[in-house]
Amino acid sequence: MGPEDALSSKGEEAEMSRLSVSGTLSVPDKEQLELAEAILARLNPADSHELRQMSTRFGLVSGMLLMIVALFWFLAIHVAGNEWGGNSGPSSILFDLNFSQISWLVPVLVFLATLLVSLSRERGGAITATLGGVFLILVIYLAIEPIGHAMLATEGSDLMISLMQTVRLGILGVLVHYSARHFLDAMLVTWVRSVLAGFDVVLAPQDED
Repeated sequence: MGPEDALSSKGEEAEMSRLSVSGTLSVPDKEQLELAEAILARLNPADSHELRQMSTRFGLVSGMLLMIVALFWFLAIHVAGNEWGGNSGPSSILFDLNFSQISWLVPVLVFLATLLVSLSRERGGAITATLGGVFLILVIYLAIEPIGHAMLATEGSDLMISLMQTVRLGILGVLVHYSARHFLDAMLVTWVRSVLAGFDVVLAPQDED
């Protein structure tokens, strides 16, 4: 690729940008513009009106999923725990946690891991991605540990009970993951709207082609 090709590539990227500065009195810095462009490129709203709708929609879905998580935990673990596989069994090797405590810890860790990984994707942070990966592996370990106890014939463990415990933790983790993603998207869209409202920046409509 020659210099002409490089210049052409940069020109095409500039043409693809949907944010344009409309004045000189109030202009965001380069990092803010790049982050806003990355968010818009991923979510791809048609215009500023749809961007506002996205903020509401993402927040609504996040809240609904969070309520489902609370109801599932209450019904499947607190109320019907014995009928859904039982809450008893060997404590975790890590910190000697029982299943009820793990059922609280897993959703919290999944929420943190999802936020950290998603933020690192948007901002390119290595530290946040590393922490997110640590939390993710810890969640996976805690979720499958009951099956590990059963396979190793740990005293007080039963394969079916352990399997049901892992399934319930997995459902909690998946629901919290998508709730956290929609929550973060709602926050990011709100931030982009604040950039558009607070600076001399205009969002170009989506190219129909």
